[in-house]
Amino acid sequence: MTAPTTRAALLVPRVNTPGLVTAAGLLAAWQALVSTGVITFVFLPGPLAIAARMPALLGSATFWQDYGHTLTYSLSGWGMGAAVGIVVGSALGISKALRQWTTTSLTVLRLIPAIALLPIAALIFGLSADLELALVTYVATWPVLVSTAGGIEKVDPLLRDVARTLRISRLRELTQVVVPSAIGPILVGLRLSLSSALVLAIVSEMIGNPAGLGNAINMARNALKPELTFCYIIVVGVTAIGLNGIFNALSRVLVPGGGQR
Repeated sequence: MTAPTTRAALLVPRVNTPGLVTAAGLLAAWQALVSTGVITFVFLPGPLAIAARMPALLGSATFWQDYGHTLTYSLSGWGMGAAVGIVVGSALGISKALRQWTTTSLTVLRLIPAIALLPIAALIFGLSADLELALVTYVATWPVLVSTAGGIEKVDPLLRDVARTLRISRLRELTQVVVPSAIGPILVGLRLSLSSALVLAIVSEMIGNPAGLGNAINMARNALKPELTFCYIIVVGVTAIGLNGIFNALSRVLVPGGGQR
């Protein structure tokens, strides 16, 4: 098998047939319960009513503006958080002294729910896109930082001894020996960070920055349009699945073995 063919095969998503059958069964049961009147909640539509509303939503220019906003700030915050997490995590993984001096402070900061910082962020940035970007970056940093620090700390000391024996610079040791050896944990942190970034973007738009899909969900709910509300929620879910799938596929191609989860 040629290399291009192998890479193309790695990009093809693997279909979980039993999982799809289970999901289809749950949707069918939901529709049956709603149609027969067993479930009579006023604002709980069936899957068919939600599906009927979806084409009009996807054909709306406003929807794509909201979608683009959320996706842009999710990925931007994720990229910034990943960069900070890798740099700081690498420093913590390499330096025992730095870990001793900073672990307590970083643990306290990491355990504070990001949403609890929204009032402070609102005072600093106002109810704006800057607030959303700041919160997304903040929450995206921690999974990468923790996984990078842990992965580098567990790198085989013999590898670093060999690097020093060869008298390579500390920068080359970090980029060519240490980080590649810890690529597995780093990829796990990046994947978790990506999911967290999308979640915080939606939450920020719901209660902080009135824009994007989060704000659209609020507006649909306030307008008492349950089918539209569910459509937006489905879009968010599909987006999360898609981002995760793309990340895993690229991981398998760029880092064979490292992206297998």
